[in-house]
Amino acid sequence: MGRFLRGLSSNDWRISEHWIHRDKMQYQEALFTLGNGYLGSRGFLEEDYEQAYPATYIAGVYDRSGAQSFVIVNVPNPLGIKVYVDGRKLSIREMEVVEHHRVLDMRRAVLLRRSVFMHAGREYEYESRRFFSLNDVHVGVLGISFRSLDGEVDVVVKQGIDGTTRNETQAIGEPIKHYGVTQALDLADGVSYLEARTNDLGTVIGMAAAGRMDGAEPTSGVKMRSHV
Repeated sequence: MGRFLRGLSSNDWRISEHWIHRDKMQYQEALFTLGNGYLGSRGFLEEDYEQAYPATYIAGVYDRSGAQSFVIVNVPNPLGIKVYVDGRKLSIREMEVVEHHRVLDMRRAVLLRRSVFMHAGREYEYESRRFFSLNDVHVGVLGISFRSLDGEVDVVVKQGIDGTTRNETQAIGEPIKHYGVTQALDLADGVSYLEARTNDLGTVIGMAAAGRMDGAEPTSGVKMRSHV
């Protein structure tokens, strides 16, 4: 825990959780919401799970599409990460969580997570760090770290932009997807691009996600490919 908490502000500036309470997942996602005034997201865990409500918002992007009134649009999600360990997904659905800590540092505007998963007697450490830039309000950053605590494993990391998100909660009626994807491209150097248009006002949303891996030698067998 010492390395995880290093450099954080004092406790007066922190919102913390020390376990995953499945009956409070969406409440915690709201509590750990992070943004820069223009771009932001709910504090959802990066991997898929049954209770998840991944939501990313851009200031000024509204739509109606059958809702009672115009609402801010849940735009495509650029923050999803899937990690597979020897073919099994690293997630709270697929593995047992033996340790979990998450901290929102409100002074530094950064959300940090450390989870230790266990499967078949082996443990894996996952850490993430998320923030939205104040220097360039169009930029968000998600950094992750993975470490096998019990020996070598084969690891696959999948990063992409999810163009299926919806506004799940309505005052009346069913969830609504307020946009349609108009373009999805896999570009060079691990970059993916997705373009969407809102249903009523026709607002164009363009998102790009770029992945980079640090610490891997060219001879280590690491391969990178973008996808949307």
